[in-house]
Amino acid sequence: NYIALADSQNIITIIFKLRFTNETIAYKSLEHENTIYNIVFSPNTWYFATASKDNTIKLYSTDISNNLKSITSIPFYSNLNANFDFTLDSKNIICSTKENELTVFNLKGEKQYSIKTANPISKLRVLQNSSLVAVQTTKNQIELYDLSAKEYLGYIPSYNSSLLTAFSFSAENDFLLLGYEDG
Repeated sequence: NYIALADSQNIITIIFKLRFTNETIAYKSLEHENTIYNIVFSPNTWYFATASKDNTIKLYSTDISNNLKSITSIPFYSNLNANFDFTLDSKNIICSTKENELTVFNLKGEKQYSIKTANPISKLRVLQNSSLVAVQTTKNQIELYDLSAKEYLGYIPSYNSSLLTAFSFSAENDFLLLGYEDG
C-alpha cells in the first residue's frame, strides 16, 4: 500500500493507496542535502528510511499524520552503495559507520553496538528468519556476522574474478545466488 520515491532534487515522495476508495495520497519531504542512494521499508512496514551522499540515514514513519518529517537522523559511512537495512524485528537499523564496521542503531538514532568487519564493506543484507547479516566486501566475498552473538562467523569466497554486483539468500538461508559483472 506504499510506494516511496526519491528524485534527482533529493525530494522523497511517499504515496499511499487508500483501502476503501483506491485513491492515492502523496506526501513529500526535502530533508537530505545530497543525492539519495537507497530507500528501505522496515519488515513490519511501519517505517522507511533513506540513505544519502550527505552521510545520513533519515528514518520516517509510514503514519501519514506526521506529514513526512524524519523521526531521526543516523550518521553512516557513505560509499556509492549507501547500504543499510532494518533488523528483522524492525527495531533497529544496521549500517556501516566506518569502512570496516557494522553498527546497530535503535530507531531513536542511538548507537547500540558495533562489530568490526574483517574487510571493507560494499553491501550488507540482514538474512531472513535469523540474526545473521551478510556483508559483501571489497575483496569480492560474502562475510557472515551474527548480530545476537556480535561476532564474525566466516566468509564465502568468490568463485569468479569478475566484480560481484549482487547477492541474495533463499528464504531459508540455505542457498546463495551471486551476480557478477560479467554475467
